[in-house]
Amino acid sequence: AYSQEKPQYACIQADGQSLSFPDQYFDTVVDTFGLCSYDDPVKTLKEMARVCKPDGRILLLEHGRSKSWDFISQYLDKHAERHAKNW
Repeated sequence: AYSQEKPQYACIQADGQSLSFPDQYFDTVVDTFGLCSYDDPVKTLKEMARVCKPDGRILLLEHGRSKSWDFISQYLDKHAERHAKNW
């Protein structure tokens, strides 16, 4: 059972595809650099939407190729095939 009194913020680490919270529980749901690593990112987004209040926000911080940070793009390129095998 969850308390009706909620702190102003809470940080948790959980499986984003199967969250153990009631519907519309959070004002904000945050995922950083992880969405691309889930087996089913669409399922994960739906689960985030389920636990987020209708007027809440889902904040995603993802990475991608960079023209300014070439060494990061080179690293991502080097490991892309191994990463893709997980899908």
